[in-house]
Amino acid sequence: MQHDDTGMTSVHATLTHFGGAISQVTAIWGAPGTEFVTSFSLAGDEGVLKYDSRSSVELSIDLPEINGSKPARRALAAAQHNPYVAELEHFLAVRSGLDARVSCEDGVEAVRIAEAVSMSLADGAVVNLNRQHEEEMVNS
Repeated sequence: MQHDDTGMTSVHATLTHFGGAISQVTAIWGAPGTEFVTSFSLAGDEGVLKYDSRSSVELSIDLPEINGSKPARRALAAAQHNPYVAELEHFLAVRSGLDARVSCEDGVEAVRIAEAVSMSLADGAVVNLNRQHEEEMVNS
């Protein structure tokens, strides 16, 4: 974990998945007011898929001429939406009966990975999640 004078904190983790795939994850927490940004890069045998919200084209709709007005382009509200607000809206929709986008098992696995990163940061050692999972199963 790295901290700097601007209030930024970053964590870098390398995950090796079953089958040999490797993910490198970087999380950055900025000072209050820092823009929310997401990006990823997935590499495979057939190429690389990249996404960066800072360079993505904004979603928009072209409005036709109406009653003598000029045609216009308007940004869609979803494109300008705050991701934290979207998360809260989805939570409320799930409470109203909508199916969740992720399962409980997905959430448990995300926490398990985050805890493994924390353990690795604390002692500088590689954490084998497969071995840890087997030990948890034996001890439960």
